[in-house]
Amino acid sequence: LDDALDHVIDTLLAQHDDLDGTITEVEEMLSLLPSAEAAGPAALACEDLAAALEAHLDLEEEHLVPVLRATNFEPGPGEPGEPQDGQQQHHDNPLAFVMP
Repeated sequence: LDDALDHVIDTLLAQHDDLDGTITEVEEMLSLLPSAEAAGPAALACEDLAAALEAHLDLEEEHLVPVLRATNFEPGPGEPGEPQDGQQQHHDNPLAFVMP
């Protein structure tokens, strides 16, 4: 890996750790609903999570997807992007994540 891509991977891994904390915060805030006092903090926590995910996915798309496409990468069984039983395969984009 070149130094630039190595730095991107380090950044993505750090973002994974940050996302874990943000997801925990969102779960905690959502568990307090339907309390009126929790509505504002829960909404802010969800907005923080959405912003963090958007930044993370943008970085992946900008730096990792081109490398994976250049190597003709296709996910193996059980890897992200591999359809589970009963899920539709995205033939036009082998890197698409398939959500249940």
